[in-house]
This record gives sequence, C-alpha cells and structure tokens, in this order.
Amino acid sequence: MTRHFAVVLLLALLLAIGFYLIAQKLTIKSDRIVKRRGWKIEAIELADLAEIKFHYHAVVGFTCVWEFVSRSGVSLQHESAHISETLLAELERFVPGFTRSDFHRKFEEGDVEDSLEIWRADLGARPSSPKLS
Repeated sequence: MTRHFAVVLLLALLLAIGFYLIAQKLTIKSDRIVKRRGWKIEAIELADLAEIKFHYHAVVGFTCVWEFVSRSGVSLQHESAHISETLLAELERFVPGFTRSDFHRKFEEGDVEDSLEIWRADLGARPSSPKLS
C-alpha cells in the first residue's frame, strides 16, 4: 500500500509541475508588463508601450489574446479563456487613458470574432509608474 501511495504522490507532483510550466501569468509590476510562462519571462516597459490590442473569438467557447506592442514593434501576447477584471483594473491604474468602461463598450460593439484596438499611446501620454505611499 505504501508503494502505491508513493506512485500516486509522484504522479500528482509531476502533474503539478506540468501545470506550472504550461500556465501563463500576466501582471503589471511597477514599471512594466510581465508575462510568465513556466520559467520563461517576457516584459515590456510601460514607458515603451505603444498600443494594446484584444483579439477574441466566441464561436465555440471563448478564447482571447491580449497583445501589448512596444514603440519598437516588440509584441507581448497573453492567451486566456476569459476577460480578467483584475487585469483590466491594473491597466486602468497604470495606463493613462485606458478605462474598463471603454474596453467593455468596444467589446460589446464587436462581433463574435474580432480584433479590437483597445488603447494607443498619444504623443504626450506615457504610462506612469505606481505611486508608492
């Protein structure tokens, strides 16, 4: 029985490691957008952010891709099966001119499958670093 338990525990551990390596996480940390997938990390500085796009389709289920494009053309993409209100709140907090209400309005106006330009940098507006208090 102990050997069987050890095998089950080892399989559970291997599954957990596999899910960790497959899972994506997107966060805004101080002055940059960071995408982590397993041990691979990609980032774009908020000051270098040129535009935010949102691609989705809802034909069979729902899938979406956030695309963050830098001024130099580097693209950071994050796939998801839902719209994260936490991410929307972080974008609203750190990206000048980005609002959740504008995002939801554009999403509602979109089709079953669409690509939306959610935000574009103005010449004078730059994403700001969080204020520490």
